[in-house]
Order: sequence, then structure tokens, then C-alpha cells
Amino acid sequence: MARTASSPDPPTRGDGEGSELPVDGPRNRVQWDFRLPFDLTKAGELSFDLRIDDLAGITQAYMYLKSGDGWYGASLPVGEDGVWQRVRWSSRTKAHAEGKPAGLHRIDGIRLAFDRSSERRTTTAAVADFALSEPRASPVLVLRGETSARRKSSESSAYRQYASTFEEALDRIGVPYASLGDDAVTPGALDGKTVVVLPYNGALPPEAESQLTAFVARGGKLFALYALPPCVGRLLGVANAGFRRSGENGAAPFGGLLRAGAGLDGQPAFAPQASGNANEPKLTGQGEVLATWGDARQRSLGIPALVSTPAGVYMGHVWRPDGGKENDALLKAILGKLDPSLKAAFAEAEARSRALEERRMAFVRSVPGKAGERRLAWCHSARGMGFGWSWDDSIRFLKENGFTDMIANLAWADCAFYDSKVVPVDKSVSTRGDAFEQCRAACRKYGVGFHVWRVCYNMGAHTDPERVAQYRKEGRLVQMFDAKAKSPWGATFCPSHPENQRREIESMVELARKGADGIHFDYIRYADRNFCFCDGCRRRFEAQLGRAVADWPADVRADAGLATAWEKWRAETVSAVVAETARRVRAEFPKVEISVAARADRDSAYSGDGQDWVRWAREGWIDILCPMDYTDATPFFRNICRAQRTLLSGTNVKLYPGIGLSCWRRDGAEAEKMTRHIQALRQDGLDGFTVFAFDGRAKETFPLLREGPTALR
Repeated sequence: MARTASSPDPPTRGDGEGSELPVDGPRNRVQWDFRLPFDLTKAGELSFDLRIDDLAGITQAYMYLKSGDGWYGASLPVGEDGVWQRVRWSSRTKAHAEGKPAGLHRIDGIRLAFDRSSERRTTTAAVADFALSEPRASPVLVLRGETSARRKSSESSAYRQYASTFEEALDRIGVPYASLGDDAVTPGALDGKTVVVLPYNGALPPEAESQLTAFVARGGKLFALYALPPCVGRLLGVANAGFRRSGENGAAPFGGLLRAGAGLDGQPAFAPQASGNANEPKLTGQGEVLATWGDARQRSLGIPALVSTPAGVYMGHVWRPDGGKENDALLKAILGKLDPSLKAAFAEAEARSRALEERRMAFVRSVPGKAGERRLAWCHSARGMGFGWSWDDSIRFLKENGFTDMIANLAWADCAFYDSKVVPVDKSVSTRGDAFEQCRAACRKYGVGFHVWRVCYNMGAHTDPERVAQYRKEGRLVQMFDAKAKSPWGATFCPSHPENQRREIESMVELARKGADGIHFDYIRYADRNFCFCDGCRRRFEAQLGRAVADWPADVRADAGLATAWEKWRAETVSAVVAETARRVRAEFPKVEISVAARADRDSAYSGDGQDWVRWAREGWIDILCPMDYTDATPFFRNICRAQRTLLSGTNVKLYPGIGLSCWRRDGAEAEKMTRHIQALRQDGLDGFTVFAFDGRAKETFPLLREGPTALR
């Protein structure tokens, strides 16, 4: 629950202290609302002064922009205790949408929110001097797919996600750009621009189509990715020749963009852009193919991926966040062709980047390795890091860079990437082999701990329609509080169904029996407080309650007593699986470690998800807790970890906090931020950590850490 204070107008500081908000009381979150209508697309940025007097009292800080019936939210940066700092938010800020925001051109107000630490320490936040600046001159405009993002579909969040990913790439290579929703294009909005980027845009509004047509007519260039609205296709002279799935018809999976012929000035021979699917472009007029899809070994698959025409460039895929310097080089080559004047900006940015990287690496190298420290990594792929690497390649890389344990995602709720007698076996096992045996062999070879990560209840993308239909018929799938709503996880097993619980237990015991060093629970919880309210849950809850619930499910929220009992019952259904798994494994395989990926905040984990990890630790059901402490702000990370350590005091559970490398903005500071996190853990006496995730970000960052905190000793 939150406590919200309101202020009619943003405060000014002048010679005083601005407006202060005590962060205190019984609530988990304290919020502060200001009325401030403005159009962020016409302002360069919103800025204000912020001071937090005692960061130990807060575990996270957020800023939200109110727009229509929703919000745009992002984490607030933090500095030192009691020091004023200038906070800046522009249309380029990486924000997530909640509800149904009306667009960055229709901001109504501002909310600042502070999550309190479990210690409930009282602190004070102060803000002052809100200001809007003029937009900076920029030849490049990113046209975000806001029109499509607001439509209810499985891709809604992807339109904003890939726009942000592309903007991060522009920031890295030093391109000055502006950002605008495609629903906010007005006459004159494209004046002064030379390149308009459409990072992932579905249907465009008529006004945007009109302005883009005029823009191209006067010599402007387009760079469109993945989606190809009819208007954009006509302007570029490109059509969609078909949707291609990675690895279809027995071909190798898409690994990246392989230069076709001479290509562009500065275009790399191969740019990693791993993809599950892509659109195949077809030229309808003048133009050339700049790149084809290649596999991870850089062999051409013969499918066009990137084409150039007189009006611009089209790429049949979104811009992926991985790929490192090769991807940056490709982006420079494309933009340099569309507007040669940008090349000067690239050179200046490279010089700044080198100097900044040297300072950052000097700090990383100043923090030495530590003997006896456990360093774990979550790998979300059942086949290793990717990039065409085998499990042997992946584990060797992990070991060479100072990590001690692998947590490999080899099992989902209805799928196993190994020979299983409990859950269906993924069809790739017959063609690519048993992932359990492959990963275990590599871990044994290089002396790395082998933990198998199982995603509980959530089927993810690993579903079979016929099986899902049968599970639904058997009453084994979840039902939301709103019976018409869908689970945020997609196809999901009900956590209280006895057969679902039996499968989770047997799956974990099977993994221990097969010879894993550790078994790892993930998603061992409800997705949120909105499920499960199926008929089976009602029967089982009423049986424990000893009476019927008259108005189901409304009464379990409207009646305070029932709400408490319901919350407790949900937690017990989840705990029952952990307890029985622990009993079986402790008895049969006492050397196998039991670990869990847990929600960071104890209170919300229990009340919202039914995840009582404090009890699991106190009962001795788990050996390792890996809470998902994914903030990139070290002061907040330290506070969260300290609260968790306090809750685990008196238990034998090892706390290896989760560091969210793959969740952070790609700003080149990842190694420095990770080093600061690791340094903070060590200062507080912790002797290990877990990194999410073992992927392209790790491929870039782990070798840098090896020069400092993960150096081999």
C-alpha cells in the first residue's frame, strides 16, 4: 500500500529548501504528486533538484509522468545522502508504461515514489526548481510506435521496448537525436531533420503518413525496422516478401547480418543479431541488398536482411541490444550513408567514450578478486550462451572469467530439455542432444557448480496446444480474479492443484537424482494477486476455511478477515511444494543444494505472490537465496541486501543477491556498476552473488570484471 501526498504546483528552492516529504509511517511506499501539464515532445527535457537525506531508509525511488489514463515510469538516479542533485527526464528516457498513457505530448503531472526499507527508517526527500528546457538541435528523429503500443495486443510493450533499445544504441555512438511518438506528428514536426527512424511501428496515423511523405519528397531519409506499414513501404520502394522463422526447414538459426558484397563504408563483415524470426525484404524499385542473414558461424543463409534504396534503409528485424562493437559499427555505417554529416559526431563520441572507458576501467581494476567467493550466473537458454557456442564453450568462458557456478534453465513447467520421465521432452533433444548431460559434462570438465533452473507453473513459449487444451479440461490452469482476463504468464498451471504440485516436486527430485549439484526454483509463486481464482482453488480454500465463501471471488478482497486467510492459504500452497521437495531431496540426495530465485521485497513477495521465502529459510528448506535485486543504483542495492541479510539472520541460508546486468540500460558503465555492487556486498560481509543473465551482456562485461573483482586467484 502507498501513502500519497499532493502539491498543487511544483516548488522552487531559491535560497530555501524546496518542498519536503517525510518518508515515514506504516506504508511500504510514499508518493508525492505535482500538477504540471506539458508536452515533453516539444521540450528538450524536464529537470528538477532532488535531495534524499538518508538513503538507508529507501530501497528504490521512481518518477512517473501522468498521461491520460496511465503513466510513464522510470527509476530515479540517486547520489549521496543529503546532497542536492539535478534529475533530468527527456523523451529519450527509458521508461515503462502503466495503464493507458495518452502520449508524451499530453503529460498532466508528476509523481515521485519512494519504496521504504524493511527497517522502516524515517528519512526525508526534498524537491525543487522544476524546469522545462528547449529541445536540442538534432538531425535524427526516432518515431516511436505509440499508436500501436496503446492497442491491446501481445506486442504492445514491444513497440516501446525496441524504440528504447534503438535510442540506447544512438546514445552509445554519439548521435544527436530527438524522440517523438508517431501519434504526435504535426505539421513542422519533421522540419530540420535529415533522418527519421521507425524502430518498430505498426499502423501509422494519417497525419504521420502525410508528414513522412512530404519529408521524403524534400530529400529526407527513412530507416525502418521490422514492421513495414504500407506508406513506408511505398516511400522506400520495399515490400515484405514473407515472414521467415529462424531455423525453419532444418536451416541453421539466424545469427546475425552478413555483409553482402562491398556493403557500406565501415560496415562490419558480420554483426551479431540473433533472432527467432524476421521479415524478408523485397526491392520494388532501385536499391541493393546490404546484408543477408547468416548463422552463428557467419555462413550465409541466403535470406536478405538489410536493403538500401534512394529513400533510405530497411532492416527486416528490430534492433537487438546485443552484438557489441560490431552492431555499433553497422549502425554508424547505415546512418553515415543516410546523412554523411553525422560522421563527425561519431568521431567526437569515440574520443569521449575512450576517455570515459579508461576512467571506468581504472576503478574496476582497483577492486581485486576475492578468494572463496561464489559467483553464480543464470543462463536462460537451454543451449548455452548463444552465438553458436556449445555448453563446453559457454562453461569454459564462465570459468575463465572467474565464475564458480552455472544455473542453467533446462526445464519449464511443461517442458524439459533432457530425458525426463515427469514432464514432456522438448523436441530439440532428438536433434541437438540432452542439454542436461551436455551442460553437466562441461561443468565437470571445468570445475564449475552445476545447478538446474526449473521455471515452475509457467509454460512460457514451450506449450503444445493439444496439451494445454487437455490441462484446461482437467481444471489445471489458472483463472484470474477477472474471469475474462488472461494470465500475465500465458499458459499457466494453478499452483494449488494437487497434480500440478506433484509434478513440480517430482521434477525437482528427478533433477537431483540425475546428478545435478543443485536444483533451482524459479517462478515458485503466483504471478500476482490477481490469480488463481479457479473452481479448484475455491473448493480447496473453502475446505480449509471450514465454510463457503458467499460471493466468490469478491469476498476474499472485500472482507478483511477472508483476505488475510486467503493470503495465508496462497502462501501455504506454494510452501507445500518447497517443503516436500526439500524433505525428499534431503533424505535421498543430501549433498544437492536447493536454491531459489526470489522476489526482492519480503512483504510484497508474501502478500502479492504467495512466496514466503523467509519461512523457507527458517525451516531449512533451502540452502541458497538468490533474490532479484536488479536495481543499478548501488545505494539502493546495498539497502535491499542489508534488509534481506537481517531477515535471514539465524538461518544457515547463503545469501547470493541477484545483480540484474541484463535489465540495466546499456550505457557502457555496466562493469563499473557491477563492481560497485560487488564491493558493497563484500563490505557488508557477503561472500557471493548471482548475475542475470549469462547472455550477450555477460559476453561483453565478464571479461572486464576479470580485470578486477572476479580476477582468478
